[in-house]
Amino acid sequence: GEDTPCLMNDFKKEFTTNFEPQFQAARLEDELFKPANRILRTLASKYSNVQSLDKIRQLQARVEDVQMIMHENLSKAVDRGERLDAVEGKTDNLAISSDLFHQRATKTRRFMQCRYYKMIALVVFIIIAIILFIVLIVEM
Repeated sequence: GEDTPCLMNDFKKEFTTNFEPQFQAARLEDELFKPANRILRTLASKYSNVQSLDKIRQLQARVEDVQMIMHENLSKAVDRGERLDAVEGKTDNLAISSDLFHQRATKTRRFMQCRYYKMIALVVFIIIAIILFIVLIVEM
């Protein structure tokens, strides 16, 4: 695209910046040929230099690496958020289960206490009945 450094984009930019007014007023092709040729040679040497192209490619590779890492990080963050939501749901379920367990335990404790007191009352009643029976038999 226009943003990507390349020979033709740079040539077009340099040419229009330096020679647009002169191009409009030029009557002979030779008036523009020499300066344009000079710009073209400068840009050609710039883009024929493998090291500068390697630097551009290295920077593009780094940018792509950073983009991949950021994409992975975002994906991990979304996964982490989903797992946190699941854990939060489980925590809510445990809290509800805990409350239900506490209510049932309280009811069971009360039931068992009532049963215990009934058993004690029954044993006391039986002991009293036996004592009364013994007392009645002895008095007769």
